[in-house]
Amino acid sequence: MEITTENQAGLLIVRLRGRLDSTHCSAVETSLAGFIKAGEHQIRLDMAAVDYISSTGLRVLLGAYKQLKSVKGRFSIAPASPAVVSVLELAGLDLLLAVADAPAAPAPSSTAATAATAVARPDLTGELFALTAHVPLSAQLVTDPTPRPYASDTFALGIGALGPSLADGTGRHGEFLAAAGCAVYQPTDGASRPDWVVTQGALIPQAGLLDGLSARGHFAHLLRFAPAAGSRSVSLTALASAALDLAAAPVVGFVAVVETTGLVGATLRRDAEAAPADRFGFPQIRDWLSFTGDRAFRDSTALLVGFAARPGAAGPLAGQLRPLSGEPNAPLGHVHATVVAYRPLTKGRIDVAPTVAALFEPPGPQAVLHLLGDPRGHHGAGESTFESGAFWFAPVKL
Repeated sequence: MEITTENQAGLLIVRLRGRLDSTHCSAVETSLAGFIKAGEHQIRLDMAAVDYISSTGLRVLLGAYKQLKSVKGRFSIAPASPAVVSVLELAGLDLLLAVADAPAAPAPSSTAATAATAVARPDLTGELFALTAHVPLSAQLVTDPTPRPYASDTFALGIGALGPSLADGTGRHGEFLAAAGCAVYQPTDGASRPDWVVTQGALIPQAGLLDGLSARGHFAHLLRFAPAAGSRSVSLTALASAALDLAAAPVVGFVAVVETTGLVGATLRRDAEAAPADRFGFPQIRDWLSFTGDRAFRDSTALLVGFAARPGAAGPLAGQLRPLSGEPNAPLGHVHATVVAYRPLTKGRIDVAPTVAALFEPPGPQAVLHLLGDPRGHHGAGESTFESGAFWFAPVKL
């Protein structure tokens, strides 16, 4: 299979030559995924020189179409050989076919409503959007397992369990986060996958937290970030530091949807409701926590919920925050993440609620982690890093 590309005023034309069968599908799928991750959201496939396409090939094309549709992009096929047209029509996928000279959908333009300020820091670059909120987030410690609702204007993290009654959490409390009307946790009753609830009509997630943090309000800023020139990723510490500086605040709360290059963290293995005080000592800690060891979940998408503070400025939240890395004067933080299969993000200014809700579409979350920094230098895993993403944040009122 030969793959070549040409960019025409924002439209990426990908020309294929050969057979799109099980032998060559992987190369095409990898190429298309790479183009989408690189920000190419207007793609046309030239399949005039493709003389055969199998069901595996159809799956690759449909996958790219769905990914671009989810970010309001465009994926089409033109021109196509008679063999390709016939297979697409028989499979009911002729919606992928386009008139060869059809214009590409225009890329979103900058307007007053979406105007952004360029951000250039030593460790990241991006665009900063000012949102409508100007009131600091109202945050609180949560140590009551009595279930409470987590509506769209509230985000939280900690050790908790979903359910409308105290009995629902018995023996199940694990890593928990909630954001934008969605909540997810990793049960500690032996379940292999997380459980989650998404707001639907009058149904609002309810959960009890044994220990955690909650904040209510609206975000003041959106940072669309990427690595600085010469770097391959952005660290969690760099993101937290940028948010504190850009908000000019001692403490910030945030929700982020990120493309991962690796996560470092731990997951509770047993319900902490009746845990002994020395559970984090050695060797018993191995019975209570599972660690990633090395960076995990590379090339995935993750939802982050967290708080960050300058050293010495956390106030009443200090007991919940720890240094995010071993760097001098590193910000303090407490961050949980849930991981899903890779999902592309629409460019520019996007809203937090629909972006977060889309992550819970099937197959949904794969894991929930408490993100940690491993400061052991070359012998440790370091900290979580990201390729790009959307980072909503606001100052926290102490």
